[in-house]
Amino acid sequence: MNTKICKNKKFTVVGAFSIVLLSVAQPANNAPLLKEFISQKQKEENNIKSVTFSFTQEIDIKLTNQKQKLSGKVYYMKPDKIRIDYDEPLSQNILLQRNIVHIYNRKFDELFTTNINDWNKMELFPKEMFAFAENYKNLEKKYIVDISTSESHITVTLLPKISKTISFKLYFLKEHLMPTKLEIHSKTFYSVLISTDVKYNSISDISIFEKDKLNITPKIE
Repeated sequence: MNTKICKNKKFTVVGAFSIVLLSVAQPANNAPLLKEFISQKQKEENNIKSVTFSFTQEIDIKLTNQKQKLSGKVYYMKPDKIRIDYDEPLSQNILLQRNIVHIYNRKFDELFTTNINDWNKMELFPKEMFAFAENYKNLEKKYIVDISTSESHITVTLLPKISKTISFKLYFLKEHLMPTKLEIHSKTFYSVLISTDVKYNSISDISIFEKDKLNITPKIE
């Protein structure tokens, strides 16, 4: 595996796997429903140590009318181990490790490293997605929320308080901790992400979160 240090590398994917969970502030008429929703998710989270799921994502880049289709698998273990393996044509395995992001290119057998701040500026993958409890503690700081329910789903719409150039809409099945669908709207792109085959507490080999193991396909129970 060839290793390179990359401070400001531009990656080939736009909006790759952008998911944000529930750092929200609520209008008064949503307060009871939001409180109930948060309470439910916190109870569910208490029993979760790890999560894996497959995903597909379609990205429409507005300025160029370019469309991208991505797919892959995500592995998460509390409190902060996150790995994303993209299928072809992207063929990248990504590991978020404290303040560092490691990107392994399977086509060229190369490992690139960048700072988490550079990664966050690209708005590619907010690591807060899996920090459930931490986000619940900061609900009123970042977002304005609109929440609604149907017989099977809970829909949460998030609008950042500071930068209103991007918004998120998350669809939860009532019996699932993770969202099954995410829509992202911004001035530059529109994205729809679908998660499937969600498994909880199925990771037994934590070595999959080591950068030297990024070239190995994880085995899940």
